[in-house]
Amino acid sequence: MPSTFFFSNSPYTITSTNTVINPATYNNRSLTLTGVALGNDVTGFADRAFDSCTGLYTITIPNSVKSMGNNAFSYCYNLTGVNFEPTSTVDRIGNVGFFYCLKLKKISIPDSVSSIGSQFFDYCGNLTDATIGTGLTGFGGPGAIGLGSSFDHCVSLTGLSVASANPKYSTEDNVLFNKNKTTLWFCPMGRTGSYTIPSGVTTVEFQSFFYCSGLTSISIPSGVTYIGVQSFFNCTSLTGIFVDPNSRTYTSESGVLFDNPNKTILIQYPPTRTGIYNIPSGVTTIEREAFYKSNLTAVSIPNTLITMGFQCFGYSNLTGVTFNPTSRLASISTYAFNNSQKLQSIIFPNSINTVGDSSFYGCTGLASVILSPNTQNILYAAFQSCASLTSIILPTSLQTLGDQAFNSCSGLNSVAIPNGVAFIGTSLFGRCTNLNTVYIPKTLSNIGSSTFNNCINLNRVIFLGNAPTLGSNTFFNTPADLKIYRYSSKSGWSNTFDGKTVLLIDSPIHQGLQTFGFLPNLSSGKVSIKKINFGGGKINIQRKSKYELILTISPTNEIYKIYTDDIDPMGLTKRTSLNEYNIEIIKEDNTWFLNFRNINDGRYCNTFATSDNSPEDFREVDWDTYYYNAGYGCPNLNYTRLDITINERY
Repeated sequence: MPSTFFFSNSPYTITSTNTVINPATYNNRSLTLTGVALGNDVTGFADRAFDSCTGLYTITIPNSVKSMGNNAFSYCYNLTGVNFEPTSTVDRIGNVGFFYCLKLKKISIPDSVSSIGSQFFDYCGNLTDATIGTGLTGFGGPGAIGLGSSFDHCVSLTGLSVASANPKYSTEDNVLFNKNKTTLWFCPMGRTGSYTIPSGVTTVEFQSFFYCSGLTSISIPSGVTYIGVQSFFNCTSLTGIFVDPNSRTYTSESGVLFDNPNKTILIQYPPTRTGIYNIPSGVTTIEREAFYKSNLTAVSIPNTLITMGFQCFGYSNLTGVTFNPTSRLASISTYAFNNSQKLQSIIFPNSINTVGDSSFYGCTGLASVILSPNTQNILYAAFQSCASLTSIILPTSLQTLGDQAFNSCSGLNSVAIPNGVAFIGTSLFGRCTNLNTVYIPKTLSNIGSSTFNNCINLNRVIFLGNAPTLGSNTFFNTPADLKIYRYSSKSGWSNTFDGKTVLLIDSPIHQGLQTFGFLPNLSSGKVSIKKINFGGGKINIQRKSKYELILTISPTNEIYKIYTDDIDPMGLTKRTSLNEYNIEIIKEDNTWFLNFRNINDGRYCNTFATSDNSPEDFREVDWDTYYYNAGYGCPNLNYTRLDITINERY
């Protein structure tokens, strides 16, 4: 009997004598497949035989079918029923067989099936019951060690049963075991409440309680000698894991799972616990995902810790992490704190030399990072998408900056890459939309592709060495007026660099000259001073920039300099001497002052002050309107003219 395919519930049909069904059998149609009656001459399904047939609701598989390829029914969103004929001869069902069949609620795997592939029922979110026949002896394909990947995200699954004649598997209380129930293979993800592992169990397999988000507690008997990796992954409702005190392999302390007897390995912390947790001294290893989705707000890490597992604090609610000052921890692990969006600050101990791949990826609240002075490596995407990070000081020990290390750090304002770094990775600062200034060291010889892509506010990049080799699209979608600065003594440069204008550092970039009229020895009062205009407009001395303020006194033509990189950001006094007077720059309240002060008696004479609401540091002062305040006068300071020049240094 040939097979019949129905389209859009219409009378239109096609017939086929293909013995192996594949998409070409029916998919060259403009209509949606809504039904199929398979003939008894069909012997198998090719890969993706019915993939994405969203109009298919039910199907009966005849007993002539012996094999079903990969993705046979994947993405059949509306499939509610799959019926195997009672004398089915299907031997193997391939990988991703019913992936994303969202409406599938029940399935019975016939006795003839000996193996099913990996991700077999993944994302079948409404699947509540699965029955396994006598013949099934392998889940997940060759080499598979856990069954969690076959039922991944089957969050409604509560019923799981195995035919009593099955030679390899058995079930008890809907939990899957090996035949003699010494190995616990898989607990259905829809299970809720507490669960006690039976006393005869010695092995808890890999991903055995994977995504059991409704479990509140687990009790482990003394006979368990092995617990596989990710056994309790994403069990977000756990309040405690409790181990029989007679166990020689594992122990629990207040519901926290450790190895026994030394408690050197912290295996799992209950995610529902809140507050602060001090990891016990003596712990040398935090297992992977041990604090995954933890509700703790703070954790302290002892100096005994040597190893952090993969994603050990991922997606947590931590706001702070404290390391012991004498820490021996050398590296922050891959994905260690990723997407811990409430994490605000972190200070690395001196022992840290490597910040691992994506270790702080997506920590959107992270505003303050103090790296170890011994940091050598910041690896791939280490701080990517840390949107609150406005600045970071990279230590002189740094050697490696990996691809995308600071990508999408939209708050980052300026970065100085230290000497010693020879290469910066692809898209290192991509999408850092507030990045204004970057300093490139003389040791750097190569810049990766798209390093500054979409840095839409990048104003300048300052190179201290020879022109490096560039990857493609280095300055893609950056401002047209972005300036490149370099030293005249360095080689490989031309007037443009990747299409951007190149200027010399050791020539004045901004320079201004203004004459002030003074009334020497004026006893009191204020005199308005003209605006200081540079090149037709006011100059903004920007934060993190380095300028020199040059004061020229006439008629003696004495020259005095104050370098703005020497000005303390908190406004502490900096001075240079002029005969018997100090020239000071100081901040009081919201006003910056340029003072002439008598060295001998400390009294002020001539003072200039900002008339606007001054920014937080001198390097941001708008040199616009000043006023002159004469106190008791400045004997021996009988100048008739004060010229002020501002040069940007580098």
